[in-house]
Amino acid sequence: MICRDRQTAFLPGLKIGVSCLVRMKAAVDTAQQSGHALLPAISTAFEERYRRILEAGEREAGTTGVPREQRWRGRKKQPNAKNLMDRCRNYQGEILAFMKGFTRPFTNTQAERDLRDVLE
Repeated sequence: MICRDRQTAFLPGLKIGVSCLVRMKAAVDTAQQSGHALLPAISTAFEERYRRILEAGEREAGTTGVPREQRWRGRKKQPNAKNLMDRCRNYQGEILAFMKGFTRPFTNTQAERDLRDVLE
């Protein structure tokens, strides 16, 4: 999942995406409490909204690289915001997996706690 505090500093428009994810979680929680799966139309609408937010974020992040001195070879380094947008686009299925079947948690907090217990 995305570390919200650290990543939103790179891209202020990502706050809209975070609020969309929170709305998705609320819809999943409501469906889970009622004992029904999330309606396909609602799931599709959320996925479409997620894609539109990513497209807007990519426009906001831009594609210009971090300037380098001319003596360096190779590609210019991408901005952190661009890297974040790429990860959100490439791992869209994993990020939104909590909506399908309710088997994956919204956060990995429990997994982190379990690891801490093992490592301590």
